[in-house]
Amino acid sequence: MDNERFEWIMARTLEAEGGLADDPVDPGGATKWGISSRYHPEEFKGIQSWSDAKSFYRVKYYNVKIYETPDMPLVVATKLFLFAINVSERQALIELQEALGFCGHQVSIDGEFGPETRRAIRYTDPRQLESSLAAKMWGYYLERIARNPAKAKFAAGWKKRLRA
Repeated sequence: MDNERFEWIMARTLEAEGGLADDPVDPGGATKWGISSRYHPEEFKGIQSWSDAKSFYRVKYYNVKIYETPDMPLVVATKLFLFAINVSERQALIELQEALGFCGHQVSIDGEFGPETRRAIRYTDPRQLESSLAAKMWGYYLERIARNPAKAKFAAGWKKRLRA
């Protein structure tokens, strides 16, 4: 594993997730550094520090096959990771695949990180892909707000993910 890459992504995760939060509107319940008490109750109890949170993310979410693919730009990997821990790896990959479509590549929109997706990443300008992915992420969040206007209060935090 590329520890430098992981640490870079974790630093951006800390900026986006902060520390302890407990908002009654959040379907994840209380969170510590973005780790949900509702979706990860056992792990949540054991997390007492940012170091604990990083260990959790390394084991539970940091898929080396995705985030350390040689042609994966670090800025794209970072956004993708921050989105995946918020919505799911599959949904994040769907948005990435649709972003690749915006960049002129036809890839299957299946939420899988297969050879077709990897090849398209290799031949896409990193800045264009980063912008397209950010646009797809923001569109996803706007749809969440449209379905449930009470979630608009989370928009500022979601925007942090776009700027990572």
